[in-house]
Amino acid sequence: MNRASAVLVGVAALSLAACSEPKAPAAGAGAKAVARLWLAEGDVQLTRGSEPPKPALLGPLYARDTVITGAKSRAVLKSASKELELGEFTHFQLGETLDAVEIGAGVIKFLSDDAQTETRLLTRFGQTTLSPGAHATVTIRENGLWVDVAMGTITQVLEYGGTASATKGQRFELEVCKIPVVDLAEVEAPAPAKLDAQLVPEGRVQVKKPGEPKFADAAQGPQPLVEGSAFQVGNTARAQVAVPGVSVRLPAAAAGTLDGASHERAGNTLTLAMTSMAFAAAFDGTVPGAVSLTGKTPFLLHSTLEATALVTRDKQGPKVAVLAGEVEVTAGGKIQTVKAGESGAVNAEGVTVTALPRPVLMLPEGRRTRVYGWLPEVGLAVGEHPARVQVASDADFAQVLVAGRGEDFVRVQPPRSGELFWRSYDGEGKVASTGRTRFSPEASVQRDAAPRTDQVAETGLSATVLFQTVVPTLTFTFPASEGAQGYRFRVYSAANMKQALVDRKATENRYTVESGKLSEGSYIWSATPLGANGVERKGGRANKMDIVFDNPLVGLSITAPKQGQRAAPGTVASGVAPRGAKLYVNGKGVPTDARGRFSTTVGRSEWVVFRLAQANGVESYWLRQLKR
Repeated sequence: MNRASAVLVGVAALSLAACSEPKAPAAGAGAKAVARLWLAEGDVQLTRGSEPPKPALLGPLYARDTVITGAKSRAVLKSASKELELGEFTHFQLGETLDAVEIGAGVIKFLSDDAQTETRLLTRFGQTTLSPGAHATVTIRENGLWVDVAMGTITQVLEYGGTASATKGQRFELEVCKIPVVDLAEVEAPAPAKLDAQLVPEGRVQVKKPGEPKFADAAQGPQPLVEGSAFQVGNTARAQVAVPGVSVRLPAAAAGTLDGASHERAGNTLTLAMTSMAFAAAFDGTVPGAVSLTGKTPFLLHSTLEATALVTRDKQGPKVAVLAGEVEVTAGGKIQTVKAGESGAVNAEGVTVTALPRPVLMLPEGRRTRVYGWLPEVGLAVGEHPARVQVASDADFAQVLVAGRGEDFVRVQPPRSGELFWRSYDGEGKVASTGRTRFSPEASVQRDAAPRTDQVAETGLSATVLFQTVVPTLTFTFPASEGAQGYRFRVYSAANMKQALVDRKATENRYTVESGKLSEGSYIWSATPLGANGVERKGGRANKMDIVFDNPLVGLSITAPKQGQRAAPGTVASGVAPRGAKLYVNGKGVPTDARGRFSTTVGRSEWVVFRLAQANGVESYWLRQLKR
């Protein structure tokens, strides 16, 4: 040890030896709200002025307010430009702004969006300053202070003179008899503890456990997924792999291997080797979570807050698009925060962040809308500055698809057939806006002409049956199976696959369900061939069907352009709209004649969006994608 180091260590020892227990910060109610308590989980207490501590409520916080968290508790504080998270057993007092705070003890994670203003922390060990835009985790205990720096720089003022600093990727330690700065990569991490991963299949999902020679169909419902197991999701199925705090949502045709499920420094971690890089990573914010991807370009997704990210791959490599919240992406030894509305391109050198383009189709809040056709992404309006957004496939929000802090709209991949429900919350946790829309393949719409019998054929496509008075009699047809002695015909509600609404034997390759047996809703139906003695044979497929009430808005007749035609400067959109409705094409109002006919030039647009609006606020959309 050189002389300078010896002097510094000696000074640190004197400083720490002289430290006494932290004094309780003086509490006093200020008139100026400097931040908001955005989240409070577990035992979170608030002291204001001379009042005794009370359970903290979501809402404004004032200068000199003191927030204290108990065991297994946390709180998130936000101002216009800064955000921080208090871990368990934390004693925290606000200054006049979140730029200056006092901390008695605990764990505080600083996430600062302010690239102009530094943050000053006053502790029993002196003042710690975070550079503008710094991200760091500060831990304060009786025997020392530790700062892990993820972004930016921190500087510690020592009590008896001098300073010490640490920068991105380093840890600053201030303990009895030592003040080292070390690379985080050199800090010995505790051995990871194994977790039990859960597989939740929806439809046909196959699994091959370690040592097994071939894949086997997974049972329906949640079940353990053994480390080292490979999985394959069917072409009409989907699945989730999850541990507490984080889940990976696998779309149809996804495949990969679970390499591990453990609790590590980053939190509860799923380690996957993906054959097809297309999935959504969802963090629920209850505990820190991470998804580690192995392969040619390994990278890690991590979040301590509620967030949803979509992971894909193109010729240049993996892409991480954040739909809500924010996610830290680690690649090439570097950490980069990707926020809602941004995409991170992953390569061996790190992560390059760019803003995502605005979606072609923006759906309004506060209305029921319908979309005919499909596009890869839509935007769902949620109002200005939402504290939190949620998107689900059901009205009860039991099947949440996207969740976290968002922009004034949230991006989502829509279903080809089905509904989306969404809502946003304000800073006090109250619902601020809602929305609902249904997506239907335009080519599958079967029009009502009562009285009638509709045919629903097994085509592999989702069928939509529209009705205006009562649901018509439905005749289901399906391919004949050679040698079949009959068929087992079943219809399930898409919301309940455990109990069939219709379960009958058919003697031929068709079955009729009388009018009134089924009501408006989404269904799954199948016909399984029967062999001798009524034993079910292999064959048959699951088919989707939506029964939807038809209204006058479902009536736009589009003659041009055709789906997939080449765009040209003179490309025209034309057709006939229902009388009394307002028509918009690519956001511009289009007049109609006395018979509802219209024609307007759209030029070289890649997408042509027709919007039909009625006085009662109900809107419908039709889509055409053109070649450029």
